[in-house]
Amino acid sequence: RRNERRKLAENNGFSKSDPKKILCQNSPFAVKEAYNAIRTNLLFTQQGEKCPIFVVTSPTANNGKTINSINLAVSFAQMGKRTLLIDADMRRSVMVNMLESGSVDKGLSHYLSGQCSLSEAVYATDSSRLHILFAGPVPPNPTELLSGDLFSDTLGSFRDIYDYIFIDCPPVGMVVD
Repeated sequence: RRNERRKLAENNGFSKSDPKKILCQNSPFAVKEAYNAIRTNLLFTQQGEKCPIFVVTSPTANNGKTINSINLAVSFAQMGKRTLLIDADMRRSVMVNMLESGSVDKGLSHYLSGQCSLSEAVYATDSSRLHILFAGPVPPNPTELLSGDLFSDTLGSFRDIYDYIFIDCPPVGMVVD
């Protein structure tokens, strides 16, 4: 019990799988309003751009970038916007566990390495407006996969399908991805 409390304290009072952290109808008003404020600010920055891509990162690990990526994507989907959430943190992905998605058969690393089609790698959610492209298994070369033409071209294709794209990236101070 003491170790459990210590872990919660180290994670600012939340366990990584705390379902109360994911934005939903039952989320506290203050949490909803905080994400609505961020969403509003992001809407004002887009300046008419078709399907802006927002990259979410942090200086180090465990700063909340994944939960913020998820909640921002959920917030835009709740507004009726077609939204794609891409987990590009291919070395230390936690998104599948946070969303309690169970077993994910295909992901970004599968697609970028030619092991599956894009339609096999993009997952629907309970919201018809939100899709997720999970990271997939850790590849030996995530930097090369993410910096390649296929990823860039795929983002261009996604812009024809979605209104907003959020990319959960690795911490900037940890790896070069």
